[in-house]
Amino acid sequence: METVIGYLLYYGRVVDSRFLPATGFLSSYQSSPTLKNMLAMERLLQYASSHRHGCKIYRPSDMFLKPLTDASFNSRPKGASTAGSFHFLGVASDPSFYNAPISCHSTRIPVVCSSVMEAEYGGIYAAARIATTERQILKSLGYPQPPTPLFCDNECAVQLANQAITPKHSKSICLRFHWIQDRVRQGQFTVVHIPGATNLADFFTKPLPVFRHLELAPFIATDLPTVS
Repeated sequence: METVIGYLLYYGRVVDSRFLPATGFLSSYQSSPTLKNMLAMERLLQYASSHRHGCKIYRPSDMFLKPLTDASFNSRPKGASTAGSFHFLGVASDPSFYNAPISCHSTRIPVVCSSVMEAEYGGIYAAARIATTERQILKSLGYPQPPTPLFCDNECAVQLANQAITPKHSKSICLRFHWIQDRVRQGQFTVVHIPGATNLADFFTKPLPVFRHLELAPFIATDLPTVS
């Protein structure tokens, strides 16, 4: 099982990001897998077999970095949560424009979160750390970035990142997450609320119903038609 998961993690990161959520989830159980986990792995292999020709199609844009962030609370073993993000280059003046991702991530939040808001706040932090490097790369390529909007569907986490609120129980939040508040003050990022229905990062944080998976998957990768 470890060999198969390792292969899919590599394959998912290099070729097709659609495999990231499932491989990340299965890797949480690889030290002590159960029959249920083995069946889930077989289902993933069947999906990989039938979606082996994934590709990304990039459209012309303003090279304006737009990361979408999300998190799922208590979705991993031992009370762990999952953070995910979808980073693409869009058009600053067109919020309805979406492009193929330049990077995606789905990972375990390294601390035990005490609430949904803390998990979402940690998801913003994780996406911003990746976006910081992407901002530097784009600047080096000749596309300096204005403040990068980080999109999140949790209003409490958005307001906390923008320092619009100070919740009574915020002392329990991991201090490293407050790094995002410094970057917002420095003008590197803005944190913006979006409806959950339009948050593509939802794909990378939790198992989705089939209809929702089919809605979001084409934004991440498209299957090339096979020639018989």
